[in-house]
Amino acid sequence: MNTANQPLADEALDPRALLEFLHLAPVGLLRMRPDGHILMMNPAAAQLLSHLGFGPGDPNLLDMLDPVTPDLRALLHVFKGSHGQVFEQYRVNLPEGSDERRPLALGFSALVLPSDPNSLMVVVTEETNAVRLERLRKGWQR
Repeated sequence: MNTANQPLADEALDPRALLEFLHLAPVGLLRMRPDGHILMMNPAAAQLLSHLGFGPGDPNLLDMLDPVTPDLRALLHVFKGSHGQVFEQYRVNLPEGSDERRPLALGFSALVLPSDPNSLMVVVTEETNAVRLERLRKGWQR
């Protein structure tokens, strides 16, 4: 491990280190076209999106999300910038099932990258703990 005074340039250029970083990231990261077609994603994104029906085939994030929130498609459509934040921490509540490991909600943030205005970087987070905390707070206020 480097100390604060050692340069990180060699590590930053190492493709193995980049792959390890992406594979171990605690959030889902994906790159998609504005029409929702997923170009690439890390394992955390695949795991989180599996609860929305992600599987083999031609993955499209907007098609997966339409049954629970068609608003994301509209948010992408009205964004007119060449780059920047499209939406941040947009929470999508998922239908509850019998599997208690299933997330109750996912958070989505998306931005158009300056280097490629024809694709978006999307961050997917699990919001189950935040939903449970909100439910507890509502219960306490009654």
